[in-house]
Amino acid sequence: MTAPTVDSGSRVTALLRSVFTGKRLLFTAVTVALITALVQPIFFTPYRELVWQLFAVALFVQVAFSAGEYWPLPGVPRWVSQVLAVVLAGPLATLLLAARWRAARPAPPRAPG
Repeated sequence: MTAPTVDSGSRVTALLRSVFTGKRLLFTAVTVALITALVQPIFFTPYRELVWQLFAVALFVQVAFSAGEYWPLPGVPRWVSQVLAVVLAGPLATLLLAARWRAARPAPPRAPG
């Protein structure tokens, strides 16, 4: 018996539908708000901006986690694919967001001397 073929477009749609469900987004938003409230005192970044930055990283990691579920590596258990996707996506999302944030903001003027 052969496995049914699924085109790539429907798999991407299924991936995005699984990532952007109400439960997952609510859990992500609440978790981001709590974590940001805990770590905000050690950052110079305003609270609202820090929430959006962390929320963007969390969504990127969620998409990577679901992609590891929908496209597991051959010969590797699905959970290993998901863990590997998250381990790679977290730093990559942070790097991309930091690069974009630096490009959007000019460097502060320095005092001579």
